[in-house]
Amino acid sequence: MNQSSFNSALMDAKLNDPFAQSRYGSGRPLDEQKNVGIIQRMPLMNDGLGYRDMPVSHSSGPPMASASSGLTGGGDFGGLMPPNQVQSPPTANASQWAMYPPVPPYGSEHLRTGRFYLMRSASPDIDAASYIEQATFRSIKAKIQACLPPTTTDSKFPTQLGPYMSVTPMDNAPRASRSLGFMTQSFRAWCPRLGRYVVLRRVILDSTKAITRDAYVLANAFSEERDSTVLRLLDVLPVTDFSDNSVLFVYDFIPCARSLLDIFMLEHTKNPDQVVKSDFAPERRSWFILVQLTQALRYAHKKMRRSLDVLDPTKVLIQDGSRVYINCYGLKDVVNHPHSNDKQRPEAMAMDFITLGNIMLGTIVGTQLAYEKPAEYLSLLDSGVSPELRTIVRDLVLGNITTIDALVIGTADHAYDCMESVDVLARNLETFLQRESSNGRLLRLICKLNSVVERQDVRTSKYPEPDWSETDDRYMLKLFRDYVFHQVDQNGAPYLDLAHTVQALNKVIDRKAHQVIIVSYADIRDFLDKSFSHLVEESRRSVLEQQQMMQQQQQQTTGRGISQQQRRGDNLAPDLS
Repeated sequence: MNQSSFNSALMDAKLNDPFAQSRYGSGRPLDEQKNVGIIQRMPLMNDGLGYRDMPVSHSSGPPMASASSGLTGGGDFGGLMPPNQVQSPPTANASQWAMYPPVPPYGSEHLRTGRFYLMRSASPDIDAASYIEQATFRSIKAKIQACLPPTTTDSKFPTQLGPYMSVTPMDNAPRASRSLGFMTQSFRAWCPRLGRYVVLRRVILDSTKAITRDAYVLANAFSEERDSTVLRLLDVLPVTDFSDNSVLFVYDFIPCARSLLDIFMLEHTKNPDQVVKSDFAPERRSWFILVQLTQALRYAHKKMRRSLDVLDPTKVLIQDGSRVYINCYGLKDVVNHPHSNDKQRPEAMAMDFITLGNIMLGTIVGTQLAYEKPAEYLSLLDSGVSPELRTIVRDLVLGNITTIDALVIGTADHAYDCMESVDVLARNLETFLQRESSNGRLLRLICKLNSVVERQDVRTSKYPEPDWSETDDRYMLKLFRDYVFHQVDQNGAPYLDLAHTVQALNKVIDRKAHQVIIVSYADIRDFLDKSFSHLVEESRRSVLEQQQMMQQQQQQTTGRGISQQQRRGDNLAPDLS
């Protein structure tokens, strides 16, 4: 058949399909032009459908760095970071974005009105149904929101420092750091080369102090080595934006991380007689923290051959309850070079074990005084923890452990428990990733499909403007769209089944399709909420009508059975006339 002569009369046979009849039988005729206007219907009262937090459109980001602008993605010691493609940071109003993964794949009732309460969302903070466990989902969502740029900027500080853009202060003003010995201030900034946020640790030095060339070589050595428990030094560069002798030390940004002092040492002035053993940190978590701190010491002593001189409750970061990171490692070494070579001595390394014991004692007991005055709190471990943990903490505090090998042997048994926990978490996250792996392909397919069907703005010499989407292969795409998204039940109400939709889309996905960037408008979200609420209302009515019909049938069946029993009784009754 010549596709160019394909008209509406030849398509009437296709409408004999039961689904097509239900689609077009009582609606707009096929040859009638569809109204381009959108009927905006108010949603049900107090009905939030869980779709209010879809990604919204936002303006373009900051301009990308060019060669003439001098933003090459690195500081004066730019070799610390490998070259990568320059990326722009998220825009300011991206804070409105929230991630809501699709609903679970099990069953076919998850989009039907029998479980409509899963689609309600009184506020954006209420969790939507997702493939991921709610605890993991909340953790990921919090980390994403922590990486979003702030809606307001502080005019007192520059918004760009060297090659780093979208600079926002994490501290309101510089303050003296007890563990570092300098006036410092932290900023969060976007790194164009890495394509992610980093932390800029500003160190204010004396006017006569300068970072030597050998110190930059040492910084390069710190940047080349990596460990999962130590934040890597990414860059070092002096800046003049603050009108003083400031140097920026760049580290990875860990979202939703808090210091060990803020989490486990809340009571700063609790005396030994005020400590309650029920307030001790859980022993399993204490072992996990000790194992990870042991790994950090092993990295510093064996790989870097230097002491871990930033062991302090304020420089130990905790993420997700027990994930440990050592912050600001290498900062004092670079600033104090060449005097920092003293940290290679065995005496300096031995002090790390005593500091580690003090940190573990303060973590278990729950007060900062235990870290500062360990001798007064050691006796509390006699009945509050297991003998194994008590022995290793006591040996650390008293200086009986002086080598990293001895500490590794003492924590070996619990290191396997930590490895098992990490393996379980990795497998769970991989399972969640497998469930979400096809979302991008499905989204591209839906976008391409809806870009074609029912278009009225195509101008060609071959087809009139309104008929382009109603002819040739595009009509089949329209029928496929109706089959996937516009199914109805026996009462003509919308049939909302996500399992059917996903299965149908998976059958036509081309894995070699080109990736595209989709930009939508914020109004689409409102139109979708209003239209979908109307569909849900009709579907609820259909379910209610079906339930009422079943009840009526049961009542009729029950009444018919009673009538038959009465007739049998009348026939069996004796004739007394």
